[in-house]
Amino acid sequence: MTLITIALLCFFMKQGTHPESTSVDLQVQNQLTYNSMVEIDSLDLIIFNLDQASIEGTVIQIPVFIFSDEQINALDFSLLMDTLSLDYESIVDHVGDIQYAAHQAGDSKFRFTSNSFSPYPMVPQKVISVRFNSLKGIVTRDDFQMLVGYLNGERCTIELQMQGDEIFVSSKEIETSDLFISPNPATDFIYVESDEEGNLDMFDLQGKAVISAYRLSTNDINSIDVQSFPRGTYTVRIVGKDHTIKTQKIVLQ
Repeated sequence: MTLITIALLCFFMKQGTHPESTSVDLQVQNQLTYNSMVEIDSLDLIIFNLDQASIEGTVIQIPVFIFSDEQINALDFSLLMDTLSLDYESIVDHVGDIQYAAHQAGDSKFRFTSNSFSPYPMVPQKVISVRFNSLKGIVTRDDFQMLVGYLNGERCTIELQMQGDEIFVSSKEIETSDLFISPNPATDFIYVESDEEGNLDMFDLQGKAVISAYRLSTNDINSIDVQSFPRGTYTVRIVGKDHTIKTQKIVLQ
């Protein structure tokens, strides 16, 4: 080892570096910086969306969405449900290759844990749907408590999205050709005749609720402003006081 080499080594040791490790240290530092930028935080969301729930008889199917700026390969969440109102039925996998487990563990806590080699889809595409059997014919926000969510194994924000206070679930659904909505097609307003108390919901072709739990006046013509909605076909649903459901398709043009 020459005197020049020894002098250079002493210099790098004094600076706390090694000439051969400098580029490696920079790569490690860059990787650590990148990892710190992609951590899951409170801005990453799991959305439990009751506004887009579908109803089949006494079963309500609630879609679950992910909103994140990271690649997600693991989704986990838990919630406390009112077992007097709901009974867990099954999971619908909208991706097709999710490895998951869902269970109630003999108590009121519902748990879902999953992973996938392929990245999970983000909003607006749903990842899964959870199917619950309604025991009382009505689902409320209070039926779901203490929601906790994780993405890629890290804690994130989980939101329950529900515009109204309750959703009626009934096996007594009637699709009718009776003209209780006029005009049809409509442009600016629709007028709904109702001979009993009830709530009105309106859904687009993707099943998204654009009007939720609009309370109808009894024995009156209810005027509803629809001019801000995109033109197209919608389904209007009226849930009566006795939980009967009446639906009709309308066109906005």
